[in-house]
Amino acid sequence: MNWDRNFPSATRFTILPEFNNEAVRDNNTGLVWQRTPDTTLRDWLGARTICANLVVGGATGWRLPSVFELKSLQDPSLPAPFVPTSVFTVPSNTFWSTTEVSPPPAGQAVWVVTFAGGMALTNGTAGGQTFLAWGVRGPMHPDTY
Repeated sequence: MNWDRNFPSATRFTILPEFNNEAVRDNNTGLVWQRTPDTTLRDWLGARTICANLVVGGATGWRLPSVFELKSLQDPSLPAPFVPTSVFTVPSNTFWSTTEVSPPPAGQAVWVVTFAGGMALTNGTAGGQTFLAWGVRGPMHPDTY
């Protein structure tokens, strides 16, 4: 991941024809994202499972992103959903991350990112909470899980 880059919004993302235009490379980070995330609300385990089994543009190897990766997508100069809508089809909704809250509160909790308000929030994984899953492809440092 190259966190030292900051391309302007117009050149930051590249739609990838080798993925049937179903994936987008973030030129700031090198990560490859689903162009259109799944719109089915799922619990945390369901979100991790759907991403692990994704086939996007004929490619496997997808995963649920970390909170840092999700937040890095957002451009605060844009209106909700804070990503270029000419590149992504993303609902103004909340997405699960793999990043667990540390130290954990009573029960397991993870970070979620809202693309309606642009914030990262914590949420328990139990209790029937459901949010969206957005698949990403690329290496992930183990400390961000």
